[in-house]
Amino acid sequence: MTNLYFLLLAGFSTAFAASDKDTGTACCCVGVVVLILAAVGISESRKEGAPGTETEGESASSSAGQSNTSHGNILEMKVVPTIVDGENSKVPCFVVKIRGPISLPTSILAAMLGLNLWDMTNADKPEDRQPVLCSLHNLQMKGSQVFQGVSIQAMPGQHSVVPDWATIFTIPVESLIFPSRGRRKLLFTLDVSGVGTTTSVAVLNCILYHENLAWGYIDGARIRLQTEEMGLKLAAAVSAVDGEQDLKEKKVVRKWMDSRIGSLPENLQAQTSRTLSRALMIAERMGTAIKVSEVKVMCQEIIGHYSVQSMPRGDVQDVMALCYEVAAADGDAGDDELSLIRFIGTELSVDPEVLKKLRDRAISPSMYGDNNLDDVLGLSPEMSLREKKKQLNRLLREWSAKVTHSDRKIVADANAMIDLITKKAEEVDRQLYS
Repeated sequence: MTNLYFLLLAGFSTAFAASDKDTGTACCCVGVVVLILAAVGISESRKEGAPGTETEGESASSSAGQSNTSHGNILEMKVVPTIVDGENSKVPCFVVKIRGPISLPTSILAAMLGLNLWDMTNADKPEDRQPVLCSLHNLQMKGSQVFQGVSIQAMPGQHSVVPDWATIFTIPVESLIFPSRGRRKLLFTLDVSGVGTTTSVAVLNCILYHENLAWGYIDGARIRLQTEEMGLKLAAAVSAVDGEQDLKEKKVVRKWMDSRIGSLPENLQAQTSRTLSRALMIAERMGTAIKVSEVKVMCQEIIGHYSVQSMPRGDVQDVMALCYEVAAADGDAGDDELSLIRFIGTELSVDPEVLKKLRDRAISPSMYGDNNLDDVLGLSPEMSLREKKKQLNRLLREWSAKVTHSDRKIVADANAMIDLITKKAEEVDRQLYS
């Protein structure tokens, strides 16, 4: 499965079947459907998935949630803790699946699926719930870190049926930031509506229990604040490595800081704002005064000043995402910027596969220069021509699968990357067969 660290959308067009109006099989989900949910235990899996596939129930720290209603006459949802095989590692994920009928308003042939995630631990009333935060920008509520997933799916007809469990979201657990450590009671809420309409045709709720081993944004507020201070300083270093701090780059950093503050409970926002504003001022001064040749050493000193191992990995990934956004802010991802970000990722022990996903999300293919193209394509001088050809073929398959994506930016990036890959493959072929 590709794009493990970003929203993964199932191929709904192949999973849906138009329903027979005479049987009435797809008429039951108009209005609000609230499912009665049960949590069922998930044992440690004994099934290993092939690369790129998902194997259900391999997380011993979570229990799966799903409806206990009978299949066939209403829309159902379940959330399955899953280990997804990546290129170099296994990634714990929450996989959200649905099955059953969906009936859209007349003449509407596209469904909008909106997923929210709340922490209900110790919440006696719905208003006591707490948000779950996410480090992935495409799984964030606009202007904040609060988790929110949105997917638009074309439907074969007004009345359609998902005949079997179809995956609609795959959420890396490591990207989530919970309020506190310990056993968490999580509420997944899926809202289904017709695109362009404001009325829900189905609202599905699902409870899942998860054992969170990392510090949360409440009980680990001090550690999280240190992560944010570190992130502001590292972002300033990335901005300065090309010799100047661009105003667009500064704007990206300030927007990131504001989103982090806005995601906190109100009682924590004022003090956090003062602390981070002071850290940002210091970071910008450091970036202005530092010599380009000393930036890497400065980054080592910044990272060494903090207890990185105590930081939530989702927050560390968010710092790396910020660095890539800073590099992309001026429309040109330079060699020095990308090299420094890779160095920072290594110092912070971020998985190279995660770095690649974050880079591809932030930086469009048109921003790369000829000097860093081989690095972007995963080609090294040590590779033989046949190894390079194999790598390019793998990338071509990966990016070709994205040309039908619902996100226009992803489609544009995919087409641009395919052009780069094709040109490089032609160059390798000439060397290989000359």
